[in-house]
Amino acid sequence: MSETYVVRQGDFLAKIAHQKGFGDWKTIYNDPNNASLRSLRPDPNLIAPGDHIFIPDRKKKTVPCPTSRAKRFQLQRPKSMLHLILRDNNGSR
Repeated sequence: MSETYVVRQGDFLAKIAHQKGFGDWKTIYNDPNNASLRSLRPDPNLIAPGDHIFIPDRKKKTVPCPTSRAKRFQLQRPKSMLHLILRDNNGSR
């Protein structure tokens, strides 16, 4: 069931998508109901506490396969990258 999620401190789209059962954060960010969010936050990595994000219904996928033998399914998830720059008290790296 679709819902509106209010962003809290420490949230990011990949985390919200995972909590809501989505494999990719782009499904939520690119939903037409989030057009106002995209215009307010063109960088999806910079959402802020208090932002309202529409969470669409998840789509079910069925794949026909024979029951006489085992079948392996693999979920493709995009990787999230974290870039850190560590500096000392003088600002040097």
